[in-house]
Amino acid sequence: MLDEIKYSFLIRRHASISTSVVMQNQTQVVNLNFLNDRKEIVTSNEKYKCVYFNFEVGDGLAKHRHEGYATVLVLKGAVKMTFETENLPLAPENIFELSENMMLSFDARVVHDLVAQAPSQVLVTISERLSWGCLKMTKIL
Repeated sequence: MLDEIKYSFLIRRHASISTSVVMQNQTQVVNLNFLNDRKEIVTSNEKYKCVYFNFEVGDGLAKHRHEGYATVLVLKGAVKMTFETENLPLAPENIFELSENMMLSFDARVVHDLVAQAPSQVLVTISERLSWGCLKMTKIL
C-alpha cells in the first residue's frame, strides 16, 4: 500500500524560513528569530493556528474568546492575562502573570485578555473549533 502512496514535496524558502509540505499533512520549520512583525501567523491548518506576537509595554489583546483551547507561551518579556469567570476561580482575581519561558494552557471559550508588562514576544496556539457533537433524538414506540 505504501508503494501506491505518492508524495509531492513543495519547498519554499523565504527569509530563512523553510516549509515542507507532504500531501495534506504539513511539516514546517520556522526560525522565530526572523519574525519582526507585531503579529504574524506562523502556521495554520484545520486543527490549530499558531500566531506570533511582538508587544511593547501596555500592548496586548483586548477581551475576546475563541471556540476552542489555547496556549500562550512567553518567549521573552512578561505578560498579564485576565479571565472573566464568576463561579470558577482560576487564580487569585483570575489573573495570571507569565514571564519568560512560561506557558499557560486554557479553555479559550472563557473571555480573556492579555497585556504586556514588558516588551514581549509571545507564541499563541489556538485549537480547532470544539464540536459539541450532535444530540440524537430517538422516538420510542
